[in-house]
Amino acid sequence: MEVTGATGICCIIGYPVQHSLSPPMHNSAFKECQLDLAYIAFEVKPAQLCAAVAGLRALNVLGFNVTIPHKEAIIKYLDELESSAAEIGAVNTVIRQDDALIGANTDGEGAVRALREQGIDITGERIAVLGAGGAARAVGYAFSKHCESIIFLNRTQKRASSLSKELKQNGVKSTYLPLNRTGIAQSLAQADMLVNATVVGMHPRTEESLIPPDLLRPELIVFDLVYNPIDTKLLRDARRRGLTTIDGTHMLVYQGAIAFEKWTEQKAPVEIMRNAVIKELKGD
Repeated sequence: MEVTGATGICCIIGYPVQHSLSPPMHNSAFKECQLDLAYIAFEVKPAQLCAAVAGLRALNVLGFNVTIPHKEAIIKYLDELESSAAEIGAVNTVIRQDDALIGANTDGEGAVRALREQGIDITGERIAVLGAGGAARAVGYAFSKHCESIIFLNRTQKRASSLSKELKQNGVKSTYLPLNRTGIAQSLAQADMLVNATVVGMHPRTEESLIPPDLLRPELIVFDLVYNPIDTKLLRDARRRGLTTIDGTHMLVYQGAIAFEKWTEQKAPVEIMRNAVIKELKGD
């Protein structure tokens, strides 16, 4: 793609941001769809967030993504929030509509779409979620619109308790248990799906898993949100016991695809985007 004076800009802001897979993912999509757009990464320190948002507004960027540590702090600099971002209390995607900046959160919906594309329907299912941080919140709110119940397992009980109470107010059965062998065994004995929404297993902790392999029932579906490495220890352990597994690249790509569709109003070329992500992760 040739960059010209007419080329539009999308971007991601975060600190740090050099590791982001969003530029190759979105640029591959723009090229495939023959859109005159380019996607770049901007490192923005927390103290510079206000100025950065004002700059992006003035430059008329088409839209941008937001990553750690700005997902919550950016809210006060935006004009509106979509319901997804308002519920979760965090923004990962911003859309420009005329002069307004609209905050959205595509993480949870991305997880739901990723499962559907794998032929997995969580309607009426019982979900066990490891963690109670930002990823767990996004997944919890999105899944709560479909599933029967959600159990959060977290080392910090206060955080898990708070998230569980919020979801109960939305009408879903939700509880929490300690993240230890007893809590894991109790939750997995009744769960249909396990979601790892922690960073355990992520590079460089590639040989770590929170789940003892003997507690993985063959009927369980395991969805690990970690995408680097693609094949985590949790997924390897699950496959050895005959379980269905979904790796984190699927959610990564679908949350990006939803952002792409919000910015361009075109269907995202999902397979092209996923191939770009896998190529980067494998270092090809």
